[in-house]
Amino acid sequence: MRVVSRYAPVPLVEGMGSGRRAWANGLAVRESGLIAMRIFASMGNLSEWSESRFRGTVALLLSCAIHTSLLILFALCYVGATREGDSLVLRSGEADGETVSFMSVPVELVPDPELTEAAEQPVAPAPLPLPQPDLNVAAEVTQSLADSRGELGSDAVASLLTSGFSGEGNGLIGGGRNHRLSPEQEPMKKGAKFFGSYAQGQKFVFVVDSSTSMQGDRWPRACQELMYSIAKLEDGQEFFVLCFDYRTSCMLNLPRDRVEYFSNTPEVRAELQAWLIQHRLGPATHPANA
Repeated sequence: MRVVSRYAPVPLVEGMGSGRRAWANGLAVRESGLIAMRIFASMGNLSEWSESRFRGTVALLLSCAIHTSLLILFALCYVGATREGDSLVLRSGEADGETVSFMSVPVELVPDPELTEAAEQPVAPAPLPLPQPDLNVAAEVTQSLADSRGELGSDAVASLLTSGFSGEGNGLIGGGRNHRLSPEQEPMKKGAKFFGSYAQGQKFVFVVDSSTSMQGDRWPRACQELMYSIAKLEDGQEFFVLCFDYRTSCMLNLPRDRVEYFSNTPEVRAELQAWLIQHRLGPATHPANA
């Protein structure tokens, strides 16, 4: 009987029984299974090693890409921060060609006779327009004093407040400093000026805004201008003062049944000045309601 190898096929031996033949075949199958298991085990180890190596390679490539992007970004920021504006280089040189010279030609100006005559003629100064008060304000003040029974009644107030618009008789005076008239433009008749505006007449009603819009130096300047205008009134001229805000205040706080004109005397001016100093500014400017 011969000894066979573990991996060699078992030959058929003459005289070998069927039991030995089956045992030999089983041994061969077992050896083949062991070989197959070893092959599969080695292939599994190779697969795990390949997967681990692949993961490491991917991580390395990803890290390189991220660091490269960061470096490029930092480089762009640095270049943008330190980059100066584009400079323009100018170079000068002598060009070959003809030289063109320019000469000045004297020009003689001939004056136009028509323009000369027009310039020599004197120009008459245009009359300055006088600012006109609001008709609605005059109508409302007239209505508020319609029930007065003194010397300054409704008819007299209406005449005082409206006659100034026609330029005759009494006038309602107002205006601004930029409307002052020159002595040549002022009429020779008796009148009165207030803030540069002039009106003819014998009796005048001065209407002054006494609302809080006159705070600061406006109210003292208005009172000063009012006292100056009253001091310039001549003999025979009379005046009265109305202050309005949300209501109408008569001069010296007189009731409506005792309203009257006053002459330009030192005593009257002193009382008026004291009243203006003690007068309190109202909370609103509503001449229509006043």
